[in-house]
Order: sequence, then C-alpha cells, then structure tokens
Amino acid sequence: MGSIIGYFKIHKAMRRAIYVILFALISGYGYGQKVKVSLYTGYGSYRMSDIKTFQSAMVKEVGFDVKKVSAFPPFYNYSLSGEYGISNLEMIGINFAFLSTGGRNSRIDYSGEYRLDMPIKAMLIGTQYRRFFVISNNLNLYGQLKSGAVYTKLELSESLEIYNSGKIENAYDFEGYGFFAEPSIGLTYDVSERISLDISCGYQYDHGSKFRNTKNDDVVLRSPYGNAVHSNWSGFRGAVGLTFSILK
Repeated sequence: MGSIIGYFKIHKAMRRAIYVILFALISGYGYGQKVKVSLYTGYGSYRMSDIKTFQSAMVKEVGFDVKKVSAFPPFYNYSLSGEYGISNLEMIGINFAFLSTGGRNSRIDYSGEYRLDMPIKAMLIGTQYRRFFVISNNLNLYGQLKSGAVYTKLELSESLEIYNSGKIENAYDFEGYGFFAEPSIGLTYDVSERISLDISCGYQYDHGSKFRNTKNDDVVLRSPYGNAVHSNWSGFRGAVGLTFSILK
C-alpha cells in the first residue's frame, strides 16, 4: 500500500480548492451555524470495465490454465465529512472517502505457481450539499449531492515460480486522476441531542482516468491488444454512519 502522502498527491488547483472549502467551513463558526462531522462505513460496487477486460486478456496472454480468482468485486469503503448549516434545512461541506477492490489471476500445480495481483485503491475529496425534509421530531429524510476529484492507484505485481528452479517477479505502480458525482438519498435519526444515526444509498458516476506509471507519466497501462486501460469507480453506494453536532 502506498503512503498517505501518495494518496493525497493531487494537482495544485485541487489543493487550492481544498483550502477555500476549509476556510468556508471555519468561517461558519463565526456565524453560529450548525457544524457537523460524520463518519461512515459503506459498501459499493465498481464498474472497472477496462481493468476487467485487461485481466481477462492477461489470462489468455499467459497461455496456460490460469484462472481469475478475484475480479474486482464489490467491497467496503469508508468516508468522513464535515459540514455546516446555511439554513435550518440545508447544509454544505467537504467529504473524504477511501475505496478499494482488486483482481487476481492464479495457477498452482505440482510444478509451480503463477500469480498476477492487481489491488486498486482510491482517495476521493469533494464538496457536498444536503437538503433535509422533516418527517418527525427525530426522523428526517434528505437528498444529497457530492462531487469532486478521485486519485486512483493500481499496484500490479506478477510472479512465476518453478519449484526447485527459481522465481521471476515484476512489479509496477500506476496512478490516475479523475472526477466523480454522487447523488443519494438518506435518513437521519436523532439518537440524542448531538448524535444522529445516518443511513443512505446512491450511485456514484466516475469520469475515469488512464493509468500512468508513477515513475514515468508517458508510460500508460495498455491491454495486450494495445488499448489504454482506464479506472472506473462508478457503481452503487450504500452507507451507514454517525453524525456528531459540534455546534448547534
């Protein structure tokens, strides 16, 4: 896994946008607005059509009975958001999320082992807007829209071991930058005056990006057929979490 610094290696323009958003949040304290922090764990599906095609092509490329053990399945994700109220029923803020999935091709028999591992991870940062609709004193429905930037990292490692003869290994790191939008709906239930239970579901649309070698931007990951491979985190999102009211 790459370092946290690596995951936050984003363009200068995006870093400036983050500073502006953080300043806006901090400024909210001065106006006595509602300030909330939320922690979520979720589950999502990921389209990843290009990398799945790449995985299938590599099965054929190797030339012997290699199997796809894992093909970028749905997996857990984690997110954090901070927001403040611009009215009694509206909030704006920033959000961070971590996504991961992966693929593996493998073949093991009496003579040796072949393995191709392709773990893929992403860090998302963006803005969000929530509009609440009161159902009862403790229960609220809301609609939400998130959008922002995606930093994706792919670690590709391939090994072939012939027992009693030796082992050959190759490893490459690739990264990409893209954009996302995620509309969702959810429910909040006030457990206490300052803590709420939050459940939501939605769909993330991902612009996707080419995978470029981390050591040389001119080197793009391509399938055996010559096509550039793109990331694509588009898919269903479900999440459950807790929201803490810092100021009311």
